[in-house]
Amino acid sequence: MWNAPSFNGGSAVIDYLIMYAQDSRAYVNLTSVTVLRYNLTSVTTGSTYKFKIRARNSYGYSIESNEVVILAAQMPS
Repeated sequence: MWNAPSFNGGSAVIDYLIMYAQDSRAYVNLTSVTVLRYNLTSVTTGSTYKFKIRARNSYGYSIESNEVVILAAQMPS
């Protein structure tokens, strides 16, 4: 989940590009969504997932958001 940009240049946001990287791999474009959330459904326990978001409007894409890092952990037994 993320927040909409505070400034859109006078043009409404069309969608958001989600980019991610698993462990030490390079970032790839995952998908575009029109809502302010995304659930990655297939994760590997012990892997680190990094995400960045870019908003798109009629002027093009915004700069990338700050990186968010998530460790896929396993519930303790």
